[in-house]
Amino acid sequence: MEKTLWRPLFAIFLSALTIALAQNAQVKVTLQETFRTVAPPNDAFAHDANHVNIVSTVLLGLCLTFVLISLRESKRWSSAVPIALTLGAATCVLPEAVDNYLANCYWA
Repeated sequence: MEKTLWRPLFAIFLSALTIALAQNAQVKVTLQETFRTVAPPNDAFAHDANHVNIVSTVLLGLCLTFVLISLRESKRWSSAVPIALTLGAATCVLPEAVDNYLANCYWA
């Protein structure tokens, strides 16, 4: 009986100890000047105007593929919900992705 009581108490003690130590943990973070958020690595994404064309083409192809799939599903189920959801998502995602790239906001 004593052994079974000892293990849970030890586990609770260890978890409480790690929580107590985590309260004092500190990390120095450099924020990006414009947006005041954590900046991505500087050399990770070189800003190149051709990337916008490539990414836009790829995203447009993906969007159209999913629109065609949802159009087929809308006809199959006689419902406008799949096509409406897909068109709404595609309308928001494509311009937002290009806008984020042009603003050098890769981490949004």
